[in-house]
Amino acid sequence: MIEVRDLTVRFPGREKPAVSRVSFRVESGEAFGLVGESGCGKTTVLRALAGLITGWTGRIELAGHQRSSYKFKALPNIVQMVFQDPFGSLHPNHTIERVLLEPIAIHKLDRAEQRVVEALQNVGLSQRFRQRLPHQLSGGERQRIAIARALILSPKILLLDEPTSALDVSVQAEVVNLLQRLRAELGLTYLLVSHDLPLIAHMCGRCAVMRSGEIIEELTAADLRAGKVAERYTREFLAASRYAA
Repeated sequence: MIEVRDLTVRFPGREKPAVSRVSFRVESGEAFGLVGESGCGKTTVLRALAGLITGWTGRIELAGHQRSSYKFKALPNIVQMVFQDPFGSLHPNHTIERVLLEPIAIHKLDRAEQRVVEALQNVGLSQRFRQRLPHQLSGGERQRIAIARALILSPKILLLDEPTSALDVSVQAEVVNLLQRLRAELGLTYLLVSHDLPLIAHMCGRCAVMRSGEIIEELTAADLRAGKVAERYTREFLAASRYAA
């Protein structure tokens, strides 16, 4: 479902690439994780796949479609992204109904009313949320709306950028359970970025560890939980994650 080969991203004014020759594969229906400390390039990879960064080099294939580093018209119907901050990703003056109707209107889809009803049902929210504004929702409810908006175009792939890190601990498990249910019910493929190794081990079957823009190691969730890692950096990162927990 996702194949990335030698992806390199350079930003103007920076000598060193933000992402350097990154390669990985994600099978259909799989949840694959990218882990590493802040600034290692994880989110940059997601943004390149989502079409939010142009001018990259390498090869990206999504659902069997090879795309260039510039415009790809079919992209929104194949892949959508859920951002880290659910409040910042929603327009503060738009009702939830308008938030959900906007992508439907942009892509000229039919059955707008049915799609909105189904989107809210998918994320466990009632229709009474339609006329609310983002500031009238809790953090967990806002993230559910962000997920609903991402799903309303029926994509095959969800890119998840730290989807629970901005939420209270009390609601993080609810969002994780929601994401796992949606993947099973809708046959979605996930690419999950996080520095939370227990979350990656819980949600993903495999993951890749990034450091300074490069993938230094791939391992299974079972090996991650057991601490069976090859690289010293991964071992230290795992130890720090356990200490923080």
